[in-house]
Amino acid sequence: MKERHVVTSFLVYTEGIEENSQGDNILLLKRSDKVRTYKNHWAGISGGIEENDSSPLERALKEIQEETSLSHTDITLIRSGKLLTILGENEQTIWKVYPFLFHINTTNLINKIQINWEHQTYEWIKPTELNNYECVPNLLETLYRVYLPTHVHKGLNDMFKDRNSGAQELSKKSLDILKETIINKEFRKISKNSKELWKNLLNVGWYLKEIRPNMKASISFGITNVLKKSKEILQDKEGIDIEEYENNIINIIEQMKTSYKENDKKIKENFLKALFPSLNEEKSKQEEDIHIMTMSYSSTIYSSICSLIQKFINYLTKEEEKEEKDISTLKITIMESRPLNEGATLAQKLSTWLTSSSSSSSTNSKIYNKIIIQVITDASCNYFMPTVTHVLIGADHISGNNGDIINKIGSMSLILSAKHFNKSVYIITTSNKISSPFEEKNEENESKELTKSYGNEWINNIKGKNVLIRNIYFEKVETKFIDGYIMEINEEENKSIINTNKIKELWNQRKEDERIFEELEVNN
Repeated sequence: MKERHVVTSFLVYTEGIEENSQGDNILLLKRSDKVRTYKNHWAGISGGIEENDSSPLERALKEIQEETSLSHTDITLIRSGKLLTILGENEQTIWKVYPFLFHINTTNLINKIQINWEHQTYEWIKPTELNNYECVPNLLETLYRVYLPTHVHKGLNDMFKDRNSGAQELSKKSLDILKETIINKEFRKISKNSKELWKNLLNVGWYLKEIRPNMKASISFGITNVLKKSKEILQDKEGIDIEEYENNIINIIEQMKTSYKENDKKIKENFLKALFPSLNEEKSKQEEDIHIMTMSYSSTIYSSICSLIQKFINYLTKEEEKEEKDISTLKITIMESRPLNEGATLAQKLSTWLTSSSSSSSTNSKIYNKIIIQVITDASCNYFMPTVTHVLIGADHISGNNGDIINKIGSMSLILSAKHFNKSVYIITTSNKISSPFEEKNEENESKELTKSYGNEWINNIKGKNVLIRNIYFEKVETKFIDGYIMEINEEENKSIINTNKIKELWNQRKEDERIFEELEVNN
């Protein structure tokens, strides 16, 4: 059986003014009687991948230029879809289709289109009108690989631009996007039955997990679990009504979000038990001051520190009742985490929580003043390190094969400083960050996030000069620098700090689940 690799691109444009739209009109071309296959059928812009093509995207751009006369500067890539495998009508050929969606940069370019000999005419149509045309096989499915429900498209844009939320928060957002798309019945437009709905759900899930490469582990965990359980319902209830199926999926999503809350509670318990046992035990005394250093913003670190502050307040209250004179202090030092200063955000949220907690309780000013929150520049962590007792880091991704993590840039500076002063480093995170070994694909974001603090004079002076501004967001931390991981699970009974062996064990249990997206490659 012969295998052919081809690209299929769809060009869209938007009527009116709408930023970040995926378009509301699609270019459809009618194949001429001079082509070898599917004569007089309607299609997108297609062509076979050649040996000298560096990538499917390069071939897609070449075909667009050849078949419409539009160059790469006339269009913008919205998204590329996951490979689709289609068995030819005569079952002699397997087609490997790489789908793409491009937006025409201005509506004036519509009149610039000039088709070549491969087509006899073209039309701009609404996506819902595609069924009215005699098209090449599987064109509708290929289109919906890249032309997504409106709520999903907007949600993906929001997640891509979100520079404030941590991985766990983005995971919750991805589940909300799925839920709202189901509630709004958007999947109904492209799904005739429950089986098709699941396949479209699978496609959307793939985009959601891929939208932020360095934060995909947590997103993938939630999405994959929803998809896995949704598939089990299809298998258990063959022919299930689409509305009943939608309600089942919504319930699964809600259960997943509830499990996140339960896991957060368990992490806080393990965090206090592992690192601050004297605050947990009735007769123990916290002899030394506690000095935590952390960075950036992690919702898990935030909730863990809040639980520590509350436990510390309870402890000091009891000590004061005993009229103890030497009461320890709790200091929380946070690196500001440029360029968006997520560390400052963490400090603000902790301060707000502390103020609210103190005003609603009997906490007096003496106890309140024993809790210090301070923000420092990233470069000064070494200066403050000598008095630090605990270094806490979040994680956006944990490699299941060795325990290495991906986290916000600056993590290694903090950790190397900690190791220089023989301080222990702990990763506080959920186990859903454990995933496949990460790819060497880092997020580099807009330079203006850095240069806005330099001033316009500086920016104007370096224009056109050989000065690069690099804004890298994430970096790897090897497991050799990590003293332990605190999650919602235990290494064994009464042992709250887990090691890399446990991480490998969890990954071996889960890695098969991630293969669920391979089903997108098969047309069935």
